[in-house]
Amino acid sequence: MGNKKYNQKQILRLISFTILIFSFLAKTNLYAQNIPSPESVFGHEVGATYHLINYEQSIDYFMKLAEASNRMEIVQVGHTSEERPWYISVISTPQNLKNLEKFRENNMRIAHPEGLSEENLKELIKDQPVFIDINGGLHAGEIAGSQHTNQFAYELMTMNQEEFKYFFENTILVLWPTLNPDGQNIVVDWYKEIKNTDHPTAPLNKVYQKYVGHDNNRDGYMLNMQESKVLAHTWRNWEPEILHVHHQQGHSSEQTDYHRIWLPPFASPVGVHTPPRILREMNTLGMQMAQELETRGLTGATHLGEAYDAYYTGYNDYINMYHNTIAYWTEVDGGQNQWGEPYKIAEEKVLEKLGTFRARNLLVSPWKGGQWNLSDQVEYMVAVNYGVLKYAKNNREDILYNRYKAGMETIENYPEASPAAYIIPQEQDDPNNAVTMLRRLAFNGVKINQFTKETTIGELSYQAGTWVIPTNQVFGNLVPEILGIQEYPHIMQGDELKVPYDVAGWTLPYSMGVDVHPIADPLSDKTVQAMTPVKGVPTKWDANKKAEFTANAVAAGIVSPTKAIEGSGSFLVLDPTVNHSYILINRALKNGGKVTHHKNGYNSRSNGQYIVSGIDKNTLSTWVKELNIPGQWTKTNSGKSLNRLRIGLYQPWHGSLYDVGWTQWLLEEHEYDVDLLYNNAFKDGKTIKNYDVVIFPSIGTARRGGENKDSFILHGYSKDETLEKYAGGIEEEGVNALKSFVADGGKLVFLNESTEFAIKHLNLQVENVVKDKNRGDFYGSGSLFRAKINQDNAIMSGVSKETDIYFNNSPVFKTKNGFQGSVLVSYPETATILRSGYLTGEEHLKGNAAALQINQGKGSIVLFGFSPQWRGQTFGTFKMLFNSLYH
Repeated sequence: MGNKKYNQKQILRLISFTILIFSFLAKTNLYAQNIPSPESVFGHEVGATYHLINYEQSIDYFMKLAEASNRMEIVQVGHTSEERPWYISVISTPQNLKNLEKFRENNMRIAHPEGLSEENLKELIKDQPVFIDINGGLHAGEIAGSQHTNQFAYELMTMNQEEFKYFFENTILVLWPTLNPDGQNIVVDWYKEIKNTDHPTAPLNKVYQKYVGHDNNRDGYMLNMQESKVLAHTWRNWEPEILHVHHQQGHSSEQTDYHRIWLPPFASPVGVHTPPRILREMNTLGMQMAQELETRGLTGATHLGEAYDAYYTGYNDYINMYHNTIAYWTEVDGGQNQWGEPYKIAEEKVLEKLGTFRARNLLVSPWKGGQWNLSDQVEYMVAVNYGVLKYAKNNREDILYNRYKAGMETIENYPEASPAAYIIPQEQDDPNNAVTMLRRLAFNGVKINQFTKETTIGELSYQAGTWVIPTNQVFGNLVPEILGIQEYPHIMQGDELKVPYDVAGWTLPYSMGVDVHPIADPLSDKTVQAMTPVKGVPTKWDANKKAEFTANAVAAGIVSPTKAIEGSGSFLVLDPTVNHSYILINRALKNGGKVTHHKNGYNSRSNGQYIVSGIDKNTLSTWVKELNIPGQWTKTNSGKSLNRLRIGLYQPWHGSLYDVGWTQWLLEEHEYDVDLLYNNAFKDGKTIKNYDVVIFPSIGTARRGGENKDSFILHGYSKDETLEKYAGGIEEEGVNALKSFVADGGKLVFLNESTEFAIKHLNLQVENVVKDKNRGDFYGSGSLFRAKINQDNAIMSGVSKETDIYFNNSPVFKTKNGFQGSVLVSYPETATILRSGYLTGEEHLKGNAAALQINQGKGSIVLFGFSPQWRGQTFGTFKMLFNSLYH
C-alpha cells in the first residue's frame, strides 16, 4: 500500500477534496470544539437567571480561553485596592497578535502625531489595525457588564475563521473582563446572601469599590484611587481609538421612559473643549450600535434624552475624549439592585409613559414591556459590541486619520480656543498642592515644562523652575477643561431648569488652592527657548502592588524645591496652611510627642501655627524632608495642647453613600486613625463614649424607598427593603446618645447634607434658608463659590481670608435667636459669589453662613454647609476639616 502510485486525475481530486474539507472546517468551525463553553465551566449559561459569576471565575475562564485559542492573549495591568491581580485580554488574528508590539507602537505614534506628516501617516496606517477597548464596566452594581464579557469572549473564540477574519483582520480588541474586580466579588457575595430571602433585590449594604463605590467613575482627572491610576496607565499605554464602557440604568427611572438601552449621542451640554472630529465619530458610532440592535430585532434603543450629558470632565471613561479617543458609555436597563432577578413591566405602563408606540426619530422601535432577564441585558451588551467591531473594521482608515488630525488640530489651533499656556509658580501657599495637581495632569498624558532661567511675560517675572503648560500639545484640550473656569449654560426644558447630570464646575486651581496664571497670548520664541520639558526617573510600575504617579517620567520629575528648617531650638513650628503638616502632627502624637496650637500666624499670610515637641530633632527633620513641608525651630511650645484623637466616622448600611469613603480616604491619607461606626454604636449609648470626635459625612435627609422620609441617618432602610440586620438607622436612642455625647464634652462634625439632620434632631438654633427653594428660585449645586473666612477661630487656621468652597446640594445657614457659637465661613454681601459652575438666586447666599461652630454643654458641634473634602479634590479646604477635629 505504501508503494501505491496516483495518476494526475487522482491527485487533482485529492487536492480538491482537501480544499473542500478546509473550506468546510472554516465555515462549520470545528475549531470551536476545543473551546470550553461558559456552561461547561460555570455550570450555567452566562446571564442565567439567579446566577452571577465572580471575578475569580471570570479570570479563570478567560485563562482557559487563552490557553485553548491562538486568538487571545492575557496581560496583567496592575492590582486592585484589595490587591487582586488585574488582567486584560487582547483579541485579534494570530498574525496581528504576533505583531502586537509593532502595532501598539504605531498606534502610540498616531496618538502622538507631533512631526508626523500626512504622507508618512498614510504609509503608517496601510496595515495598521484600529485598537478597540471594550470592558465589563466600572460599576459593579450594574452587574450585567461583568457577566457579558464572558459570553462575548466565548463567541469570539468560537467564531468560524472567515467571520473572525472579517472582524479582526483590521482590528485589535482589548477586552477587560471588568473594570471593577473587587466590586464584582462584593456584589456577587451580596446576592448570595440575599437571593434566597424575602429581599432578593435588596440594595447593597456597602460600596462596591474601596472608599468610593460608584464614584470610581468620577475620578478621571484626580486619579485618587488605585483603580483609576491603573486605568489611566493602561489607556495611555495602549491609546485605543475606541473606548466603550458598559453601564446600566435603573429600570424604574422616570428619565429613561422604560427604554432598554441608551446610546450616544449625549444630551446637551457636552464638554467645551471636546474635539469636534471625535465627537462626530462618537455620535455616528452610537447610530451604528443602534442599527446593530435593530438588525437583531432588539427594541427599545434611544439617544440624547434629558439625563446623560457629557459635560463633566472627571468621568473616568469620557475623559479619554480629550485624548482624541472615541470614548463614551452606554446604559442598558436593569442595573440598580436587580442582580440576577428577572422583572416584568406591563405594556400598559410603558404606553402610559410613552403616550404612543409609534416610531420617532431617536426611538425607532419602542420596547412594549414584558419580562426582562439578566440574559436580555447580556444580549443587548453583546449586540452593541458587534456594532462597535463593525464600525471599526468598516471605517479603519477614517478612524485612524481622524485620530491623527484631532491631535494635529489641537496642536495647531491653540491658543485660539483657550489660553496659550498656564503658568504655575513654585512659590505656593502649599507647594505640595501644586505638585499634586501637576502630577495628575502628567499621568493623564499632559506635557509639562519648566523655565530654565528667570523669564518675563507681560508685567510678571517668573523664577527658574516655574512650571509651564503650553496648550499647543496633543492632549491640550484637557488642560483648560481642568484648569479653566467652567460656565455651565442656562438651559430650560419646558418650565424646568436643565441641571447637570453630575456637576457644573470643578476648576482645580480654585478647589486646590493653587496659584495658576493663564497666559492668553502666544508664547514668544524667547519664552519657548527658556523652557525645558520636565522628565524624571520613573519608578517601576505596580511595584509592591501599588499604582504610583512616579511611574510616569513626567510626574516623577515634578518636585517642589525643599527648604531648610530655619531658626534655633528643638521644637518644630508648622504652618497649618500646608496639608502635610497634619501628617507630621499625627505622627508626633502617635509617637508620644506633644503638639500645641498658637493663635499667632506662622507667617504674614497665615493665621495660627502648630508646635511639635517631645520628638527627637533628627526624626522631625527626616519627617519634614519626606513630607516636603516648611518648618521653623523654636525654643517655646506655648499654646493649647492637642491630644491624639479617637475619631469615629458614621457608616450606615448603604452602598451609595460615597461621602463616607471619601472622608475615610482623606483622613487615612493624612494618617488619622479612624473607626467606622455603624448604627448600633449609637443605639447602645456606650460605644461613642470611646471617641473624642464623631463625623457624619454628607447624607441627604430623603432616602430611597420606605414610608418614612424623615432621614436616612435616623431610620435607614426599612425591614421591607432589606435584611433585618441591616434595617434601621441610629433611631431615637442614637439621637439621645449624640446629645449626651456633646453635653459631656464630645465633638460632632456634620458635613454638607447631614447638617439638616443635626439642625432638626439636635435642636440647633439654625435654619437652612434654601431648604424649600425650587430650582427656578435657587440652584448652584456642583459649583465653586467665593467665601469669607473668620480667621479668629482656630478651626480656620491656615485658611486665607477669602477662599473657594465646594457647594453641592448644600444648605445655607442663618442663625436664630439663642444661637451660641461662631460663624466660621460666610458668603460675601457684595462680591460675586460664583467662581466656577452655575448659580441662580445668588441673593439667598449673600451675607449668610456656610459653616458654624456651635457650643453645646461641655462640647461642640461643627456644621459644614459645603463639602470641604469633596471627592478628594478640594485640597484648599481639607485643613478646615482637620482643624475642626482638634478645636
